[in-house]
Amino acid sequence: MEKLIREADILVENFHPGAIDHMGFTWEHIQENQSTSDFWFDQRV
Repeated sequence: MEKLIREADILVENFHPGAIDHMGFTWEHIQENQSTSDFWFDQRV
């Protein structure tokens, strides 16, 4: 998942709110590991 985040142009996830954070992929972590600043999070349940 780390490699995908580093190389992705867009990241869309569809987990319950907070699930991606529990996996260790907080917004801060993603920003530190991604050079592109355009991300979209879709948390429709």
